[in-house]
This record gives sequence, C-alpha cells and structure tokens, in this order.
Amino acid sequence: MNKILSIIIACPIIFSQCGEVNLSTANFSNVKMCGSLKNDECSSDNTVFASADPSINTSVTLNNAPSDSKVTFAWYYIDSARTLIGSFDTDLSKVENNGSTYSLHCSVNSPEGGWPAGKYEVEMKIHSDNSKPLVKSFSVK
Repeated sequence: MNKILSIIIACPIIFSQCGEVNLSTANFSNVKMCGSLKNDECSSDNTVFASADPSINTSVTLNNAPSDSKVTFAWYYIDSARTLIGSFDTDLSKVENNGSTYSLHCSVNSPEGGWPAGKYEVEMKIHSDNSKPLVKSFSVK
C-alpha cells in the first residue's frame, strides 16, 4: 500500500518537471467556402469556383480557444506537388469573440489572368502541441 501511495504522490511531481506543454481543447467547426463574405462569413458552403472569381473565401468557427491562440490559414494549389499560394496568421487577441468562441475568415485574391483550373486546399492550423490541421478541399473549373 505504501508503494502505491508513493507512486501516486510522485506522479504529479515527475510530470511537473517535464516542462511546459501547450495542450488545448480548441477546435474548428462550421467550415464553409464561398465567393463572397456576408458579415465576415460564408452564408453557404461552395467548393467549386470559376476561374474568373475575384477571390475565394473561407469562414470557420474556432471553439474553446484561449485569447492568446494563433491560427494559420495556408492555401495550396494541388498539381504534381502541393504548392503554397498564400499563408496568413490570425492573432485572436485582435478578433471579436463570444467568450472562447471566435468567428474567423480568410480570403485569397485571384492571380492575374484568373485561377488555374484544378484542385486546391485551405489548411487551418491552431498553434498548440496537440492540434492537427483541418484541411478543406475545393476546385476551380
């Protein structure tokens, strides 16, 4: 019994010596894509765009996030490789919120001559040790 009790007492001490770990329960929901934002969000989800569309937008809700969180939106064109076409960091300290819930959006403007036809992705990543990126695929026809 004393051995079990000493292990239970030692565990918090051992883990407190491991250094800081940035674990989070933050998560994304309500991910949508659109050609134009209304009140800083997509009113419906569209994953097929035209070459002539002036911009492509995504809106997402970030839940359970501390106010010092950071989110990166990375946009990719998928051809023979995954080519980065833009990356944007969002600092939540500058975003209106409802407690620990944030409405975020990000846009990329069309390149000169329009969007090349093909497959694309936008990757949303919360900067924490346990966060896996959320990837939303879309295409241009």
